[in-house]
Amino acid sequence: MLFALFLFSCVLYPRWGIFGDKSRPSVVDSYPEGGQTDQVNKDKEKDKLRSVFPVIDTNGDGQISVQELASRTEMSMKAFYRQEAATRSKELDTNGDGKVTWEEYANEAENSGEQQRKRDKRRFSFADLNKNGWLSSDELLSVFHPEENPHMFAIIVEEFMEFADSDRDGYLSFDEYKVRTVDSGETNLRSDETKLWLSAINTISQAKNQAQRQVKMADDNKDGVLSQEEMLRHILLFTTGSQKHKSQGSVKNEL
Repeated sequence: MLFALFLFSCVLYPRWGIFGDKSRPSVVDSYPEGGQTDQVNKDKEKDKLRSVFPVIDTNGDGQISVQELASRTEMSMKAFYRQEAATRSKELDTNGDGKVTWEEYANEAENSGEQQRKRDKRRFSFADLNKNGWLSSDELLSVFHPEENPHMFAIIVEEFMEFADSDRDGYLSFDEYKVRTVDSGETNLRSDETKLWLSAINTISQAKNQAQRQVKMADDNKDGVLSQEEMLRHILLFTTGSQKHKSQGSVKNEL
């Protein structure tokens, strides 16, 4: 897959629910609008919210702050990433020895081009922190979500520069950047600046940005925090899947 698609996958992330991971659809996406089933499942979502509210409310003041909401969302995202890596590790580990070797990893993409294969090999090697020639589930997570691990930033930047630096001068001009990614408003980016940009799109940053948007949209009395009643009135904001495109557009603007 072209690196631009990877970069967009980091930035234009789907909205995460506070009850679980992004694989679970929202009420809006799962059930027909206006039907009895829709209302029944909205009630179920509200019951879940009531039960999880005290867990999110870590200081016990009866209100949810941006930081408390962000912490819960970050936890859900990271749990999903770990689950995803564990599942992929089992799929790739064809001989069942608990290790994913380069040969096993490469076999899945045997029809990819030579250039892509070189990029995959390079990323695999960077993810192999202890240099034992195989990847654990945690190391495999670095392959699929390199934005989560600072030690992977160098390889991401290298891949990105190969893809976007069309004149090969070691810099990204504004024209090169806007063609390949989203518009940042900058005129040139060096590789070290690109690393800083990547560090701003990990789960911590994503969760905080999402929490800020959710509080802004659900905070009916504009006191900067959410009561249980406010969250219940805006229950669809706190389940996965709905308003995905609105969230994506917001991320574009923030970057």
